[in-house]
Amino acid sequence: MASVAAWLPFARAAAIGWVPIATHPLPPPPIPKDRRKTDDEKLLINVSGRRFETWRNTLEKYPDTLLGSNEREFFYDEDCKEYFFDRDPDIFRHILNYYRTGKLHYPKHECLTSYDEELAFFGIMPDVIGDCCYEDYRDRKRENAERLMDDKLSENGDQNLQQLTNIRQKMWRAFENPHTSTAALVFYYVTGFFIAVSVMANVVETVPCGHRPGRAGTLPCGERYKIVFFCLDTACVMIFTAEYLLRLFAAPDRCKFVRSVMSIIDVVAILPYYIGLGITDNDDVSGAFVTLRVFRVFRIFKFSRHSQGLRILGYTLKSCASELGFLVFSLAMAIIIFATVMFYAEKNVNGTNFTSIPAAFWYTIVTMTTLGYGDMVPETIAGKIVGGVCSLSGVLVIALPVPVIVSNFSRIYHQNQRADKRKAQRKARLARIRIAKASSGAAFVSKKKAAEARWAAQESGIELDDNYRDEDIFELQHHHLLRCLEKTTREHFSSLLNGSERTTPREGEPVTPIDDDGAGVPLPDHEEVRIAIARLKNNKVAGADGLPAELFKHGGEELIRSMHQLLCKIWSDESMPNDWNLSVLCPIHKKGDPTICANYRGIILLNIAYMVLSSVLCERLKPTVNKLIGPYQCGFRPGKSTTDQIFTMRQILEKTRERRIDTHHLFVDFKVAFNSMKRSCLYAAMSEFCISAKLIRLCKLTLSNTKSVLAPTSLLTVITLKL
Repeated sequence: MASVAAWLPFARAAAIGWVPIATHPLPPPPIPKDRRKTDDEKLLINVSGRRFETWRNTLEKYPDTLLGSNEREFFYDEDCKEYFFDRDPDIFRHILNYYRTGKLHYPKHECLTSYDEELAFFGIMPDVIGDCCYEDYRDRKRENAERLMDDKLSENGDQNLQQLTNIRQKMWRAFENPHTSTAALVFYYVTGFFIAVSVMANVVETVPCGHRPGRAGTLPCGERYKIVFFCLDTACVMIFTAEYLLRLFAAPDRCKFVRSVMSIIDVVAILPYYIGLGITDNDDVSGAFVTLRVFRVFRIFKFSRHSQGLRILGYTLKSCASELGFLVFSLAMAIIIFATVMFYAEKNVNGTNFTSIPAAFWYTIVTMTTLGYGDMVPETIAGKIVGGVCSLSGVLVIALPVPVIVSNFSRIYHQNQRADKRKAQRKARLARIRIAKASSGAAFVSKKKAAEARWAAQESGIELDDNYRDEDIFELQHHHLLRCLEKTTREHFSSLLNGSERTTPREGEPVTPIDDDGAGVPLPDHEEVRIAIARLKNNKVAGADGLPAELFKHGGEELIRSMHQLLCKIWSDESMPNDWNLSVLCPIHKKGDPTICANYRGIILLNIAYMVLSSVLCERLKPTVNKLIGPYQCGFRPGKSTTDQIFTMRQILEKTRERRIDTHHLFVDFKVAFNSMKRSCLYAAMSEFCISAKLIRLCKLTLSNTKSVLAPTSLLTVITLKL
């Protein structure tokens, strides 16, 4: 041991470079081959083109995560001999640092949602974030949750605005959001004006306006101009009473509204006026009435409905209730302690004002709040020392909760500012989108018509004006290319939707019976039509007629009555208007090369009136169909989602992979089969399941002689659907 200790300084010096002990490098350490493979194997991880290297044992520290378990083998690239992840490389740097150091950090400059998605993908719980970053992460998480909640409430409010059906809902919406209509905004400013007038009158009526005749003292304006102030107060109270009664009538939950703080303030603000009308001129009663008139000052709290700052202040006080309670409790304890000490320090002084502990409360209150009126002053040295300590303690006790209250106020204020800004941006964005769609669509259609007319004139040999001959060559070629694209798209969707559909069934196939007069199928009633219209979804694109669903839902009883009469006529005559057969086909790019028609899927926009007929017809078919469909069918049925099937399949896959059991999966894609479904066989199947022939004929009516126009070319490109 002594010899080894003697050589240690030279070894350290050689390691640093002071003394060259040997010219050849040291031999590798004697590590077994099997251990070298497990401990020293490097892994190459490619994250969106950025490569990271680490040790296998570094990742296997956390076997419950994606990189620490065998699941990472699913991302192994045999050709490049690396693991490839199509994820964010900047955030992955922090994730890999967690495997190396065991500490997870939150980058403030990264998006919170993206950071959570990356952690969820790699199977890391956010709870392991280090203490140095957890507070920032939690604050960002709370702000993000509040923002999402505000957006959701705003969207729900916008949707509910479209779903108002009766006068009460419209009135309540106008009271709560006066900027939704002009009438609500006028009422909002009128009530605000009368609140200001009432508060000012309450102040001005106490101002001296001369001397009392034959008596000493001044005469206030409220007594000198009693009739004027009474009429002014009567007008204000009438406005406040009408507002309260209208809010009570329009409130969704009247009991909750009556118990609310603002409702109590409204009642207290107008109650003294009505009590004063029934009070006589008795001096004792008049004195009580004068005391009751003090409650008129509560009318100033009605400004909270008109001032966002007052509402934010109220929310701040509500959110800081625990801190304010702690402040009051601390002040009460300090007041009792210092009042007791001050009483015993000053009780032996002649003529002292500290006659009891409750009498000393006033001194401790004005001292701790740093007011110091000077009406009570300690005279002894001990009392003065206690007074100084009381003053310093009051400053500390009051100042402690102030940062919390200020931070909450700032948070709520910025939250409201961000909500208003997002709402304004959303309205501006929607307005720009509507203007762009309208202008671009109209300009495109008009230019296309003019270009086709000039193209036809040029092909027929008609001479064009000099103005169009040179400058419109590119436009003509451009629209010719668009026409070729439309032709290709039309042929693609025509072959996709029509397929090899035959209008007549083969020999031996069952044919739909037509000898049923439909006596067993009653006409649609008024309630069925009402329900079908109410089920229409808002914010959906209209069909070829341009009539949106909101127009039907807000059309009132007259529209429902007319729609019911029209459906009854269609039901009886088995004949549908020709305009209902026309729909709008919108190609939407799915994936791949956008120049290939097969990479698009088509969405057909139907007329809303046609959808009402289909909804009524579907409800008539449901009772029979639900009896035929077994419990195994879970898709496209109310209350029967595919969640249980997906969970069961996932459990099977996990167990088979855990126990290394081979599994074989068969997926059937029905998209082609659905698009090319033979309607004649469908009608025959409906007849086989004993569905009324009347309903079958009505279904066939809705699927016969249908045509579709290709958007956005309006009525210029028509695809006939052979059904």
